Amino acid sequence: MVLLGLLMAMVILATLGAALLPITASSQFTLVSANSSMKAYYLAEAGYRYAGSRFLHGGSTEDARDGQLEALHNQTFTLADNYGTFYLEIYPFYYKTTANPTGNSLPTKIPGGFLAGRIIPTPGRLKILGKVYSYENFVRNGSNVTFIGSTNWPSIPVGTTVLPVGVSLGSQQQITRGGDLVLSSGADAFPQYWGTFKVGNTSGVYLYRKRNGNKLERITLFSDPLADFTKTVPANSDIVLLKYLELHSTGTLGGGLMYTRREVIYRGPIAATSSDQGEGGASQPENSVDLSMLAAASGHTNTGEFETVNLGGDQALHVKKTTSGSGSGNQPSVEAYVMLPPGSTNPIYQSWEGAGSYLSYDLQVKVATGVWNGNYFQDKPSTYCAGVTFRASPLSNQSTFYGLSLMRTISGHGHESDGIQDTMLPRDDYENRAMIVLWTRNGNQANGDDHWLAYKLLDETVGSDYIVDNEGKVKDWSTLMVRVVEAASLKLNVNDAPNVSVGEIITGGSGTARVYKKINDNDGKVVLLLTNVEGTFSLPPTVKGYTTNPSWGFRPRDNYIWAFFTDTADHSADATAINNIRLGEPRATINWPITEIQGWNGQNDKFTLVQWAGELNISPDGDNTLRLMGTGKEQNAIIRTNKWTTENYQAASFPPEIGVVSLGENSVKTYFDDLAFYLRGAFDGAGNPIGFLPPLQQ
Repeated sequence: MVLLGLLMAMVILATLGAALLPITASSQFTLVSANSSMKAYYLAEAGYRYAGSRFLHGGSTEDARDGQLEALHNQTFTLADNYGTFYLEIYPFYYKTTANPTGNSLPTKIPGGFLAGRIIPTPGRLKILGKVYSYENFVRNGSNVTFIGSTNWPSIPVGTTVLPVGVSLGSQQQITRGGDLVLSSGADAFPQYWGTFKVGNTSGVYLYRKRNGNKLERITLFSDPLADFTKTVPANSDIVLLKYLELHSTGTLGGGLMYTRREVIYRGPIAATSSDQGEGGASQPENSVDLSMLAAASGHTNTGEFETVNLGGDQALHVKKTTSGSGSGNQPSVEAYVMLPPGSTNPIYQSWEGAGSYLSYDLQVKVATGVWNGNYFQDKPSTYCAGVTFRASPLSNQSTFYGLSLMRTISGHGHESDGIQDTMLPRDDYENRAMIVLWTRNGNQANGDDHWLAYKLLDETVGSDYIVDNEGKVKDWSTLMVRVVEAASLKLNVNDAPNVSVGEIITGGSGTARVYKKINDNDGKVVLLLTNVEGTFSLPPTVKGYTTNPSWGFRPRDNYIWAFFTDTADHSADATAINNIRLGEPRATINWPITEIQGWNGQNDKFTLVQWAGELNISPDGDNTLRLMGTGKEQNAIIRTNKWTTENYQAASFPPEIGVVSLGENSVKTYFDDLAFYLRGAFDGAGNPIGFLPPLQQ
């Protein structure tokens, strides 16, 4: 009986063990499967990050970066040691032109795949090089889309970005934070989630969370989602969808029973809000300055007074009074200037701090002169000096700053004749000559305030620069723009340095610095502009195998300045930066030149780059550190100076930095509009697009 009992117990235990075995194996398999699934997710995430990196570093032009997206579509990438793979599918919601239009046919392609279920509205509207065009129909073959217009298309360079456009309702709407915008047509061109858009040619960028039919819902400012705002959308406004991407990344791990696959979908805008939109490049959202705020900040008798006025249905800033409270401009030296109040420049301070106390930005304004008669300007003055200020100290009669101005003055008779100091004129024989001048205000000193630094003469014979006419008078709403990059620097003994990447950290002595930008000196040798300098940095003998130039040494801080100009009309377009073949910038429109001038092409040719005359003012009142630099498309277009820098700025007393200025007895006939700045360097330190923006993940 005992033996029989033992046998029965053994059978029971064996049966139970056999039953428990698959349960244990199943449990272990579940744990392994969950772990593999998470690894597959990480592989998919790696695919998204890889695509973003390829886009960011794919080249200095928009077309080159879009080409990276196209090359990534339907591609599988395998990690080292057979760790796994990720497979990418790229579905952009914009187009690139593939050939110059033929008649009413505009050939384009989607730089990736055509997403199943996507709708192209018929008829519809497209934004190309800052203008909106209508089409009647389209023909699609895979990713190639040919739009058929009702009339012939204009000449459009190959590789131009084409953006979908919807139209708002036939009645005025207002959008506020968290509110909606209803479209009357073109809504099907907009993705369902997480898109960014502009209203017409205005500068604000808005993000919607969801498209519900023809309604864009839960709208916020893209630059500050928590900020309250009110935006009036006029009836039948163009609503422009900015570059949008749906990216599918599938991570795969293992094989057989352990095969694991995870697909993750990313939806959202790409690049920065205004760069890579077929309108020139930049790295962060632009800031359009509230002109009424400038008017409120003025009113000092020793700096002049400004007011806002309505001209042609749009607000402008007018010089109401010049120094000493005069409205007639009858002082021997006449001026009016105003800067942003320090409290309003927090974005500028944050950019300065993020780049390790080096401040870089673009700044532009439109200028008009004369007497407004209700429809246009008349009685235009023949002498003037108006433009932007930058690197400005606090507002007072002792203020110092750089100026970039359109100028025409009289010399040889004393500055009493036109209210502009003779020290602003490079040469006496340039009296009555229109020019663009870079200048310095040295404060209210006994030896004079204002001195030219560099200049470019403008053509008054036929007005072929288009910003002054053949009498040398200012064309209405001509645009002046300055790009200032503040950086440390060193020079290499080579004309090209492909092994040095923008954004990388280099070491010198016991310190480090980040490569912000690569430019060329006047002899063609590469100069590395550096920010985020930490520790005790000194000139290294080599950088990535390239020897450094001991004569240049390590320069701890300089300003590098580029200047641009344009007018309101189009004059064709080409790949040359310094000529007057360019597209225009109408009033109430703000464009920006691309970051890398050497990549200038017909698509982004919306400005003329100033090529400075060979003579510079290196006198004590000018700046003995001035240097004229640049080769190729930037030949003689870069000015180096360290007259005014941000070295001693403090958070508690951060200065105004930017503003507008007018000199001369005709200052009270001067008007400004579309004052805007564009910060550079707070993200990747390179002034390049920042890659994919935060997406919606599914």
